[in-house]
Amino acid sequence: MKRLAKLMLLTLGIGVVAVVLLSLPRHTAAAATATPPSLNLLLINGCFVDVLPNGNLSPATGCYLLPQGRILVVTDVIVTVTGGSGPCDEFFALNPNGSLNTLVYSVYINLDALGNGTRHDTFATPLVFSSLPGIASGGSSCAPVGGGFSPPGAVELLGYLL
Repeated sequence: MKRLAKLMLLTLGIGVVAVVLLSLPRHTAAAATATPPSLNLLLINGCFVDVLPNGNLSPATGCYLLPQGRILVVTDVIVTVTGGSGPCDEFFALNPNGSLNTLVYSVYINLDALGNGTRHDTFATPLVFSSLPGIASGGSSCAPVGGGFSPPGAVELLGYLL
């Protein structure tokens, strides 16, 4: 009987300790998931410039240079065509290191009767570049019109640097 009483007391003691330990607040360290700063590159006169959050361009003159050892991760591509010769489909592509043999992103942009059209693609798996991408266009049903690419418009790359 004394043995049973000791066993019950020991079991009760272990139960009390377990309840006390489980009721203590847990302090777990949250994993550091810093979001990289966003980057908004706009193609102007054949040259990418960084559009700052306040709308200013950086650099004010010259082309944006990808910092050495950094990787450009593109999450969105926005292509806007204005004043083309519509209605038609305008071809547009991004290629790594200016190589026309390798296209990492290519689309046809449907232009309306006035030659205007916009295409905005968001990628679940981002495009990754070790240098700024080259631009290819043409080879479409649209008649060429002068400008940075045929026809003129805007190319915007949204993403971040690693």
